[in-house]
Amino acid sequence: MKKQMILLTVILMVTSFVCADEYESYYAHSYARLNYVNGDVYVQRAGDLGFEQGEVNLPLIEGDKLGTRDGRAEIHFGYKNYLRIDRDSQVDLLRLPREGDDLIIIHLLEGSIYLRVNNLRLDKGIEIHTPDSSFYVLDNGLYRIDVQGSLSTELFVLEGEMEAAGQEGSTAVSRGERLLAENGAFQYIDDYNARSDESFADWNRSRDSFQNQNVYRSYLPAELDEYESELAYYGRWVHENPYGYVWVPNVHYSSWRPYHYGRWSWYPVIGWTWVSSDPWGWCVSHYGRWHWRGGLGWYWIPQSHWRPAWVHWHHGSNYIGWAPLSYWNRPGVILNNRFYGQYNGYYPSNSRALTVVHKNQLQSRHISKVALQGAGVNQLGRMSLSSRQPGVQHVRNLDRTVSMRASQVMKRSSVRTVTKSFTSRSNVRSSEVNPSNRSRVVSRSSTTRSTPSRSTVRSYPSSGTTSSRARVSTSSRVSTPSRSSSSSSSRTVRSTPSRSTSSARVSTPSRSTSSKVKKK
Repeated sequence: MKKQMILLTVILMVTSFVCADEYESYYAHSYARLNYVNGDVYVQRAGDLGFEQGEVNLPLIEGDKLGTRDGRAEIHFGYKNYLRIDRDSQVDLLRLPREGDDLIIIHLLEGSIYLRVNNLRLDKGIEIHTPDSSFYVLDNGLYRIDVQGSLSTELFVLEGEMEAAGQEGSTAVSRGERLLAENGAFQYIDDYNARSDESFADWNRSRDSFQNQNVYRSYLPAELDEYESELAYYGRWVHENPYGYVWVPNVHYSSWRPYHYGRWSWYPVIGWTWVSSDPWGWCVSHYGRWHWRGGLGWYWIPQSHWRPAWVHWHHGSNYIGWAPLSYWNRPGVILNNRFYGQYNGYYPSNSRALTVVHKNQLQSRHISKVALQGAGVNQLGRMSLSSRQPGVQHVRNLDRTVSMRASQVMKRSSVRTVTKSFTSRSNVRSSEVNPSNRSRVVSRSSTTRSTPSRSTVRSYPSSGTTSSRARVSTSSRVSTPSRSSSSSSSRTVRSTPSRSTSSARVSTPSRSTSSKVKKK
């Protein structure tokens, strides 16, 4: 009887923590990952939150703007879809996926990009708008777009198929074809004048090669399989009872612990979000749980739900602390070289899983350098932890050097704006994209839409408070439209699915015109 009571108490305790976390449900793909950074890369945060210097694992949200000077960057949208950005470029993330709608809208204002699409979840679900034209992805593939200053936009389809919409209609551009757009007018071209040097193409190939590494065996849930090659490169998998296969990072310093090497950044709706300084830190910081064992060290247990950080917090009068959650949704504790995943009572301040900082250092760029050590932590005495995030007020980034450099990158006089978007409302027929007939354009109603100012763009993925959002499973969130397979000689007619216009896309009266694409 006594054993049964103890077991019941443990079950209730664990259940209470699980239920406490149920209301914090987020749609993982509403937050893009800054996946690669090299050189001068800057982010202008949505919601007037200032500028930040680009860094790997920085979350990007709807309304953020990214600019490069002597640098390159890669954005990961999930589902193995990547946007690669060249030097001297600017992109605006006008729309990111929301619950039930995986639409992505990007404004390319200047420079060059490669778009690698490995999993198109929604027909024409990725839109790229430039000052000269609008482009809609019709199939998985690889696409390059160059905005040539104040002159024109060039599209090169290396793989797949894309629809280009302009002032006089729209046309499908297939593999190996190149298109020039000038103020909404098109012409196919034989010579592709790449804006940047060949090193951008080489870099794109190297990123594809890295992300397509063969993995001997898959250990992750299906929702996370896109991280297999990354985790295989930076760590190893071992079998650990009773959790099955767990991942062990390749770290070579004894002080390493989860949520210690990196920083906290504040975002609307989701609050304090962990930005790991480890290149592999995105997946293991936002999914799964951490445990520790002597002889093995820290290891990560895969789980498929996304969260800004899987930690519980200590709220002191002058200090803030946190510890990673265990498999049992309890703060992990390490005492005398033993890990406790279901520790009960006050949290011990001498646990090696704990990180504590002064309140005014929560936004430090390097938490590991300001965290309390040894006696400084022990003097805090008995501690209690909870899932509630700290109520510390976010302070806008006031780094004058970063702000000055970012402003120079974002506000160059040569940069044009996307003043209107072109939308196709009818099918692109296969006969009209055949190379022998490619001078013909589908006549359709092209609706120009005024582009809103940044202040009208939502800076968060979904409305409501965290307490009012219900958890949506991965399988039910996204409805993938079926598409008939096509060949180079015959393509299936595609219809544009109706979508409700977002608050950032205002329709104006449509006008119907027809024209022919000029053949150079």
